[in-house]
Amino acid sequence: MGEWPIKSANKETINSLEEQIDANKQLWQGKKLYIWGAGVRGTLTGLLLEQHGFENFLYIDGDSRKWGKNICGHSICSSVEFLTTCTQNDFILIPLEYSEEVKSTLLAYEFVEKENFLILKTNESKTFVNHFLVKHNSKFLMIGGSLFNEVSLCEKGPSLAERLSSLFGENANILSINCLSLVGYYHLIRMKIMCNYIPKETCIFLTWDLMTEYAHLLPRNQHVELFELLKKNCDIYDQSLDDFIANTQKRSCNYKLEFEKSPIRVFEGSRPLLQYIHRNYLEKSLLFSLETSTESFEYLNRIIDICKQYSIRCSIFFLPYNYQFVEDYFGKEARAIVNKNMKIIEDIFLPRNIKLYDLGRLLESQYFETTVTVNDAIYNTGIKKLAQEIYKILSNKR
Repeated sequence: MGEWPIKSANKETINSLEEQIDANKQLWQGKKLYIWGAGVRGTLTGLLLEQHGFENFLYIDGDSRKWGKNICGHSICSSVEFLTTCTQNDFILIPLEYSEEVKSTLLAYEFVEKENFLILKTNESKTFVNHFLVKHNSKFLMIGGSLFNEVSLCEKGPSLAERLSSLFGENANILSINCLSLVGYYHLIRMKIMCNYIPKETCIFLTWDLMTEYAHLLPRNQHVELFELLKKNCDIYDQSLDDFIANTQKRSCNYKLEFEKSPIRVFEGSRPLLQYIHRNYLEKSLLFSLETSTESFEYLNRIIDICKQYSIRCSIFFLPYNYQFVEDYFGKEARAIVNKNMKIIEDIFLPRNIKLYDLGRLLESQYFETTVTVNDAIYNTGIKKLAQEIYKILSNKR
């Protein structure tokens, strides 16, 4: 039916969604199938449904920009339109991270869970907590985001986190979850210290979208469930952490901002409007003027301060980006913006004796599988090269 506008996903999310589709497919047999949410998780769910033989389904979404469009041939209708025309013969899959509001709405329309809808849950938060609670005296604490967990959907090889774990063994405690703000990074380090784990070195892995003025506000970056689970399992009583969790709960409901700042992955007709999509995404997440007064900068400085307080060395890594594609697409202006932003980073952190490793140009374009977000997927060869480079840098520092 066309090309899906997604090329990578969290490996555990893929496995979890596939297991739930296979285990529950009898629930929607003979019914009209919908996916609630035409974002990343909804897109991934649709791709996996097709791979499991379910090709007839539609999308429901609250974002008016998507109404009347389609994802790989699957039409997107408004949530209001659906709710005014729905019948008991409709079945809805809900892969959203924050699904309770949708569930409440459907229950109000007399839909019954597992008869008319199914919430697809994933285990990223529980897996993360298990990694967090591992008790060994690792030299390195590594905190990273999406690139650590995601794998190319066409290859499904080892993730970056898996490769680094294989290289470092128990010498590294690797904490990674998709889409987490630097405010979250900071509180993870604080909780590790409160749990009596003081690494010799903390390695913070960054991407440019984490440095935007709105990254800390996006609902997808809050992870309320994760931090509630960590607080419960670590038996931590801390007012600053409580205030942070309360704030994540408020921010997780800011759907309007999520709509405005998320990359568009929908189609007009049979082909995605790639030029518009790329420009839209890059202007928001890469080709912006870096501001040092943002909450992201504030918490990056707090990370450095808390590391110094506990005599922990701190290193900052900027992860690979498909700059070759960006510069071919936008010309010299793109290089100038990126260089200017990196200079701001260097001028602030190098005088503080922070090791800064810019791996942005480590991988050339052939290592990336580009669709919507330019960095959508890195092939196995690129992930392997990146893991080896990180290992080489940190091994040479011993």
